[in-house]
Amino acid sequence: MSKVKVWDGFIRSFHWLLVAAIATLYFSAEEGMLELHFAAGYFTLALIITRLVWGLIGSKTAKLSALIHSPIAAIKSFTSNEHKAGHGAAGSYMVIAFFALLIVQLTSGLMTSDDILTDGPLV
Repeated sequence: MSKVKVWDGFIRSFHWLLVAAIATLYFSAEEGMLELHFAAGYFTLALIITRLVWGLIGSKTAKLSALIHSPIAAIKSFTSNEHKAGHGAAGSYMVIAFFALLIVQLTSGLMTSDDILTDGPLV
């Protein structure tokens, strides 16, 4: 059995940097550290934008087109034992939903205000 690297270095780094960024966003929001929260939000936004660009020019498994599957393929993937590199059909729907939710959360954060001291840049 040989090891196969599915994700390139950028994707591996992106995954762990996103974990760290989301953890920082959660912690800074809970502790009221708004300056850190803003910085982590901008960093997360930069990560997502960079990932979307890499999805256009990156490696085969990093391409956003690799996430496009039919609903039938997603349903069949639950019962299939077929293994291939990258996300399966059902997993690709989860990745798309996760990206969409992150983009909505980041955009709404740019438009938020506490009506006291801090405003997002798009208020």
